[in-house]
Amino acid sequence: FIPIIFLKDLSAAIFTEQAKTVSYALITSLIVCLTLLPVLYLKLNKIKKKTMAASKPESAIFKKVLDFYDQILSFALKHENTFLFIVLILFILSILISVFLDRRLLPETEQHAVEVYSNYLPGVTLEHIDNKTAEFENSLISDKNILTVYSEMGKKPGVFLEPDERKLNRSYSFLRLDKSVNSSTFLENLTINKVKGKQVERDYRKVEPALSGMLGENKAPLSLYISGPQLPVLDSLASLITSRFGRKYPDAVYASNYFESYPAISCAVDRVQLARYGLTPADIDRHIRHTLEGVTATQFHDFDRKIDIIIKGTQALRSNLNMLLNSHIKGYPLRDLVEVSRIRELSYIERNNHSRIFRIDLRGSNITQLADDLSAIFNEIHLPTGYQVYMGGEWLESRESLKYLLLAFLLAVALVYLILAAQFESFKSPFVIMFTVPLAVIGIIPVLIITGMSINIMSAIGFIVVVGIVVNDGIIKIEFIRRSVNEGMSLIKAIHHAGRLRLRPILMTTLTTLIALLPLAFGFGPGADLQQPMAIVIIGGEGLGTLLTVFVLPVLYKKFTHV
Repeated sequence: FIPIIFLKDLSAAIFTEQAKTVSYALITSLIVCLTLLPVLYLKLNKIKKKTMAASKPESAIFKKVLDFYDQILSFALKHENTFLFIVLILFILSILISVFLDRRLLPETEQHAVEVYSNYLPGVTLEHIDNKTAEFENSLISDKNILTVYSEMGKKPGVFLEPDERKLNRSYSFLRLDKSVNSSTFLENLTINKVKGKQVERDYRKVEPALSGMLGENKAPLSLYISGPQLPVLDSLASLITSRFGRKYPDAVYASNYFESYPAISCAVDRVQLARYGLTPADIDRHIRHTLEGVTATQFHDFDRKIDIIIKGTQALRSNLNMLLNSHIKGYPLRDLVEVSRIRELSYIERNNHSRIFRIDLRGSNITQLADDLSAIFNEIHLPTGYQVYMGGEWLESRESLKYLLLAFLLAVALVYLILAAQFESFKSPFVIMFTVPLAVIGIIPVLIITGMSINIMSAIGFIVVVGIVVNDGIIKIEFIRRSVNEGMSLIKAIHHAGRLRLRPILMTTLTTLIALLPLAFGFGPGADLQQPMAIVIIGGEGLGTLLTVFVLPVLYKKFTHV
């Protein structure tokens, strides 16, 4: 747990306190084990100092287990090369199938809530959006799985907003579901009624946990960025990439500033006419702004409240372009002073490192596969000079976090090895014990695939924790073998003797660990689904790792250690 304490990324924010807690608990348990437990044992069992009770014989069931273990161990020792080759093949297969595991920053969690983002045609009125939102809400009233519905329309209030939250032609709905309803299952049924057309386009998403806010912003699972100086070139590159990518993943794109543009009216000032009539561009701006937005003429005071009184053009003047152009500025018609044209403008412009970028947000069941396919498309496209395409979002964050966790994993392995080398006063015995780590991988990877879990920072923390757990079984076994050999016993006999005497404590420590993690592995309790991958990794690594350890370590010790 020491390497986890020194992490500096998102993993540190999540696990530093947990690592400290576990470390303090282990130190305290060690002190209790060395001081209090012997006293309690003597007190509770009433054992006299000079008289020790005879040990109880093994039960018939456990004796059969020991005999079965002896038979397999004897076979492994006689065919050590074949046995180790089979274990090596299992390890290689585990590494190969790990390629098919998705890599994410955080595991998917169940919030029992759904978000619905609705985009309308640019320029539609707020009343139109209100009516459409009311129709959508009414269609959900009869659904008993929905407890509450909350909606907001237009630009979201606030300063630090996401680009989508600044738009006027939007609405957002939050659906709180019953605790018995799974969000993914609900979305599959809800998207049957998904509307795509000229009126509205709705996007349905699961609500992300609050922990995602620790990233600093709401990032997409995978984002594609195209940067460069000229917007027309960016537009053509974005169109080319999305068309090729859309052939294989038609529903992968769910948000983009590339598609966001709105109709606008451009008024180019005729400076010759302005000079002829003694007007300035500021006069034109003031006239149009006061007509459309209004100007505060005075304030109405109602006790402690101040209410602005705004004067602006009539509704007909504000909604009809011809009437606005026929209005007069100091006796001169606006139509004679400006040249009007209809254009389309981007809703907003994003920049990164002083370069304009087009951002395309993607999602899918396997983000790693999406990223690989995007990379293949990049290699087929010739980019002009000064333009670049790169990926980001949670996918990039997960790669960075997993790099830090890999470093912590290697540091944990090194620290454990150094401690064992000091304990055994040898470099060979600890080297044999450290083989329990790759043995744990044989159990971890298949368990992740069977349970459908991804490799994320939670499961990566489980890898690190397993390093400190699985070596305990190896320490118990190798230490007893060394002690028996030092007492004059032959190596083969010492291996069998240590196996029979140490099998019970090894199985007991393993079972207590697995049983304690089962509630977390099954996702019982609030927030358990966030910690679930870590528990599954520890169960897989500790469970199968222990079974392999009791057979593989004796074989390795016999083969590589010369006593």
